[in-house]
Amino acid sequence: MKKLFNLIIFSSIIFLVLQILPLINSFPNTAPVYCREMGYTVKNDLCIFSDTEECKLWEFFNNNCGKEYKKDLPCTVDGEYNLPGHDCCEGLVEIKAQNLLNNSNCKDPEPLGSWRICSDCGNGICENKENSCNCKKDCTKEDSGFNNFEKLKTQCEKLGGYCRLWSIDCNETFKESGLEKSFCFKSNDKCCVPTQAKPKNDSDEIESKYSTCKKTQDCIIGPCEQNCFNETEMEKFTVMDIACTQEKTFVESCRCENNKCIPITKVKNCPTINNPKCPKNSEIEYQENDENKCPTKAKCIINVPPKTRYEIKIMPETASQTAIDKLGDLGFTIELKIVPIKNIKKPVYELTGDKPAKLFGFIPSNAKIKAHIDPETGELIKTKKPWWSFLATGV
Repeated sequence: MKKLFNLIIFSSIIFLVLQILPLINSFPNTAPVYCREMGYTVKNDLCIFSDTEECKLWEFFNNNCGKEYKKDLPCTVDGEYNLPGHDCCEGLVEIKAQNLLNNSNCKDPEPLGSWRICSDCGNGICENKENSCNCKKDCTKEDSGFNNFEKLKTQCEKLGGYCRLWSIDCNETFKESGLEKSFCFKSNDKCCVPTQAKPKNDSDEIESKYSTCKKTQDCIIGPCEQNCFNETEMEKFTVMDIACTQEKTFVESCRCENNKCIPITKVKNCPTINNPKCPKNSEIEYQENDENKCPTKAKCIINVPPKTRYEIKIMPETASQTAIDKLGDLGFTIELKIVPIKNIKKPVYELTGDKPAKLFGFIPSNAKIKAHIDPETGELIKTKKPWWSFLATGV
């Protein structure tokens, strides 16, 4: 009898665990998101900083480790998920990412695995992201934004809009262009984006709908650079990107300028220029002349968040030779990285090598040596040795 009782208890515990596990897995994983929002890399249970130092994810999140790596992140704007490390901008409050279902009477729980949204709830307008459950100040059940999904989605498609993943960059581009964002409500992390491209004729399927774009700025100019149309003749052209090769012939093609398609019918041949061998993590940028848009110069550029671009003037082999001249030939490996220098993010070449040493003067060991070289000037700006180097000779 006792064995039967114990078996029932054990089975009940197993059943409860199996029911609870999916719920636990659905909760937002705060610490990794916090690490990434700070601009660092997540590896297993570690947050890896730009200078390769590291902290346990939850220790970094709880301010028990890596305090010097904390940053002031931008506030979260209206309609965006309020991710860890951010606060809603002034005048906004957090509301639940709660979809209002018909006749639910707000009994549906807040979706697991979702973040709350920053909203101007209380301004007297029931907006798309709001409903009578998450913003009772502005919404009644009849005018709740989520209930109007089907109607708004249809309007969006008629305007040639399409749904894409939302991002901070996308939001900033909207703000600068003066356009208003609207949501595709069946997936709260997407937005409905208006485009300027048009179908060939009324019977054609709208060709301007894309689920992804090559870059976030395309969420405003839309697929103009991919599907470009002459606005008067409705004639479809093929876009040719001048950055791809040095010799181009533009025949019945177009380019996207100021959100409009500009047809190009001029035939031209561009002279060949020498492309630099840009290091990994950088890209080639072309300078063009005003007459025929031919590239006249190419240089290596690295993007440093949020919007700074640095020219890479020193190539990796030159940086390696500088380190060898200063520190000796330690079999360096080299990588172009972005690191904080006096609280400002800048690109550097990070070189890593091993130097033979003797700990306490008689124990053979290898000291890991790191050096930072400025990719603009070629100057050695930092050398890092192991903490125990003062106990060793030859370091």
